[in-house]
Amino acid sequence: MSSVTTHERPGVYSAYDASSVVRGRGGSRTVAIAAKSEGGTAGTLYRLGRYEEAVTAFGAGDSLTGLVRLLLLNGAGAVLAVPVEEDDE
Repeated sequence: MSSVTTHERPGVYSAYDASSVVRGRGGSRTVAIAAKSEGGTAGTLYRLGRYEEAVTAFGAGDSLTGLVRLLLLNGAGAVLAVPVEEDDE
C-alpha cells in the first residue's frame, strides 16, 4: 500500500511516496564471501541464490549462513560463498 504525501511551506516544497515494501527481488549483483564455517566443504565454491540453499549447505545456525542471509536481504542477486577452516596456529 502506498500513499503520496505533499508538504508545502514557504520556500520548501516536497512530495514523497511512503511504501510498505522493505526490499525487492531482482538484484543483479553477485557478491563473493569467504568465512569460517562449521558446515560445507572447506575451499569449495558454493553459488547460492536463496537463503534456504545456504541452510542446506552450511546449517541453520552457522555464521556463514547468517552472512549469506544478510547479503541476499540487502540486494545481492547471488552469493559465491567459500567456507574456510579455522586455523589452529
